[in-house]
Amino acid sequence: MAESKKNPTARKEYPIPPPGKIGLSLAETCRVLGVGMTTLRQSIEQGLLPARRLGKKIIVRRPDADSFLLKLPSGPAKRVEG
Repeated sequence: MAESKKNPTARKEYPIPPPGKIGLSLAETCRVLGVGMTTLRQSIEQGLLPARRLGKKIIVRRPDADSFLLKLPSGPAKRVEG
């Protein structure tokens, strides 16, 4: 029986939210915005993206995610060398 090996540098695939869904999980919001979990959490903590807490779960409204995208600066992306 062969063991499956995970690639530690592979990007995580987040679920695609169903059409018409208004309350998104963090994973679904990552998929909608095309960002990683760290970037998403930082944007929420900095107050750039409104989020709500329901018990232990954090929910982002789809209209807030769409508005967040529209507020991002447009133009060519800059590659960060590191």
